[in-house]
Amino acid sequence: MRTPKKEIWQELGSRPLVAASLSGAERLADSARKAAKLGADLIEVRVDTLKPKERASVADILEAVKEASSLPIIATVRSAAEQGPGSKSGLNDHDRKILFEDCLPLADCVDVEIESGVLARDVAALARKKGKKVILSYHDFNGIPTSEKVGELLKSYSSLGGDILKVAGMAKAPSDVVKLFGLCQALSNTPRIFIAMGEVGGISRASGFLYGSCITYGYIGKPTAPGQVSVEKLIGMCALFYPKKI
Repeated sequence: MRTPKKEIWQELGSRPLVAASLSGAERLADSARKAAKLGADLIEVRVDTLKPKERASVADILEAVKEASSLPIIATVRSAAEQGPGSKSGLNDHDRKILFEDCLPLADCVDVEIESGVLARDVAALARKKGKKVILSYHDFNGIPTSEKVGELLKSYSSLGGDILKVAGMAKAPSDVVKLFGLCQALSNTPRIFIAMGEVGGISRASGFLYGSCITYGYIGKPTAPGQVSVEKLIGMCALFYPKKI
């Protein structure tokens, strides 16, 4: 049996938490229900992938997801720069801020990019006022960030008051995965999520917990990031690697 919603954040770092990342390409409530049945711990709703008409009623959509599953919801509204290849919403920061504001009453956590600057600061502050968790993220679709870059991200993360630092980089060779894990392991005092994207980085989806990554993401209907695996497969991998943790 999964941990009750109010206590799930207390398990960060004690076992790999599996988030089902849901996009606008699927029936979100049905997918949330399926994710819960499979044993996911969290639901991520990629609000930026919703159609304009759906984004206009995002509160109703999140309410439907909440009714379909008792799992905590992460509301993510990606910037165009960090959405990834072939997925451009065209949302500007003003539009994104409104969407975050609409999501916060129903979401348990928000994910906003560190390099969104003022928007990241405002969203993090608003989330804290409402008692919600904040994931501050960074995505590099060209390669693995340098240690200097991660140092800069950590400094910004601390100043913005995030709860979890998320860093994702594109792996082009197995050595890139090793490099990313080294960067992850070095941040032993920071709640963090480190993911190697791309096919080569698939192993990081399950093995990252060994190096301190606390949440991993899988899909139900359609991948929301390069190299992402299904929730069902991901839960099976985690159960195999961490039989006493899942």
